[in-house]
Amino acid sequence: MDKTKLFIDYDSTIVDSIKAFVEVYNEQYINHPNFIKADWYKTEPMHLTSQCTLLNHVDEIFGSKRFFEVVDFINPNTYEVIENLCNKFKVILCSIGIPSNIAYKSWWIEKHLPCISDSILLLKKNCNMDKSIVNMNGSIIIDDSEKNLISSNADYKICFGEINELNFTWDGLRCVNWTDISKLLL
Repeated sequence: MDKTKLFIDYDSTIVDSIKAFVEVYNEQYINHPNFIKADWYKTEPMHLTSQCTLLNHVDEIFGSKRFFEVVDFINPNTYEVIENLCNKFKVILCSIGIPSNIAYKSWWIEKHLPCISDSILLLKKNCNMDKSIVNMNGSIIIDDSEKNLISSNADYKICFGEINELNFTWDGLRCVNWTDISKLLL
């Protein structure tokens, strides 16, 4: 019998993208005369430049090697839970990015999540910035973005993380961390 497919988002679901983004920004701009240290606790996903005021475009950091050198799992038990999920489900990582981001993301996944053998990495310029292009019929999706959850045709949708500007109107199932995911799916 085939395992149920479980699609998992990368940014702010598997890894703490906001924390890594702000860390790289602070490293890169610390010597700029107008530098004000950014605080990742105060940074909203869609408004990264509100804290990172010297940045021209977020892709400067999201597409950099340094971002993928510092980014880490979002919760201490993320790897363990995902590894256990790989035993029960056909886990597929599904994420969107620019070419350099996708290349580094692929490298990071191979290095840190060897239990995941399948990824769908969507090129940002050729998609609607949602995951509707991916057929998730009969599957489960875990994502921090309400837009991705709504546009997905997955049968079971789980919003990941605390309430923020990407998901504040989501009224479906929510798991705030990987312990919650483990309790729900394992």
